[in-house]
Amino acid sequence: MRKIMIDTGMNRRVNCRGVEPETVELIGNALSRELDARGCETVTSCGVPDLDEGSGRPSRCADVARRWGADCLLRLYVRAAADPCSGSADAMVFRRRSRSGELAQQILTSLSQEAGMRDGGIRSATGVVLLRRTSCPCVILILRLPYRDKEFPTDASIRRYALALADGVLGV
Repeated sequence: MRKIMIDTGMNRRVNCRGVEPETVELIGNALSRELDARGCETVTSCGVPDLDEGSGRPSRCADVARRWGADCLLRLYVRAAADPCSGSADAMVFRRRSRSGELAQQILTSLSQEAGMRDGGIRSATGVVLLRRTSCPCVILILRLPYRDKEFPTDASIRRYALALADGVLGV
């Protein structure tokens, strides 16, 4: 069984619609449910209360993944795409030629083929604390969603991104 930690960052922010889950949290939770249905064991950052307390969140996230015995840590960011009609995705890893780099490419390919997102490529980011301190393969994934999908997500759009991410993570 693969153990996958999904970090969606700080959650329950106050926005123009009030306090409600952000799109990144909705995608992360849908991804967790999909991976669990496929036989994986997942934990999401919103299920780990001590991550949002104090400072040094990336280090604490890496420690939680290590203590839990995660096989993979996936950090999701959701941003608005420059083009309001089409999205893209890019990834950061510690080293491009590594298991993390292979995983990132699988995910980007899946998002491109299944969700119609443009592949923005993979960057090596050796100075990023989360990537440097995580002992298992770790990918920071930036999803740049069309405005409508980011600000007014539907169940169908959330499911489309979660399925593509799950296929990429599992190499389907």
